[in-house]
Amino acid sequence: MLSKLTDFFEGEGLSKRIRNGIAYLKANKKRLFWYWIAYQSIKGMITLSIIWIPLLLVWLNKG
Repeated sequence: MLSKLTDFFEGEGLSKRIRNGIAYLKANKKRLFWYWIAYQSIKGMITLSIIWIPLLLVWLNKG
């Protein structure tokens, strides 16, 4: 187990993984951009419905 962890952080393997990751991001940037937009939209809707709308209702009912 320790040797696998050592191999991950040392040597040519790590730099090769980084280069492959960057190449993957460059090759899929349009698709990943729209995944990010969808994620942010869903996260925003959840935050609005769970946090901000209840806070607004509490604030309006106390006034």
